[in-house]
Amino acid sequence: MGRATPAGRGHTIDWVSFMGAGHLTAVGAVDLIVTNLAAIQVTPAGLLFGELAPGVTFDYVQSLTEPLLIRSADLREMEL
Repeated sequence: MGRATPAGRGHTIDWVSFMGAGHLTAVGAVDLIVTNLAAIQVTPAGLLFGELAPGVTFDYVQSLTEPLLIRSADLREMEL
């Protein structure tokens, strides 16, 4: 999944106020989110941002992501 819609909005959101068309995942069912821009671990403390695609910045991914990301102390570039 890409990190942004064609309109430039992020896919990862904090809250869903209605039952969508089936693209939602149950709470606790996902522990890793991998996109073309980043790898983000889902932890009890929040979304831990651990890996970036080459040429991508933390701030750019955060701008596309509604929940606040936790920057990993060992944030690194993905090996492609």
